[in-house]
Amino acid sequence: MGSKSSDGLDIYVPSRKMPSGIDKRKCYVPPVLRTLRSEQAALFLVGYAYVGHQGARTLLEMLFPAAVNTNALTPPVNL
Repeated sequence: MGSKSSDGLDIYVPSRKMPSGIDKRKCYVPPVLRTLRSEQAALFLVGYAYVGHQGARTLLEMLFPAAVNTNALTPPVNL
């Protein structure tokens, strides 16, 4: 199943035969579009802003300008 390279490590060489129980073709699964409620979208945005995603922070500042004055967007410092 494997062979040795010049440095002595095994090299994987797949066999050409597929096991008889495995289908070779994968079925197509179309992407699913889910509609978020406004509360869910805000939570996703806050989550991304909390971990430091700058684009999410900028969008959050545009959507909720009152939150910019408070220190709500900065994550706590672990001591």
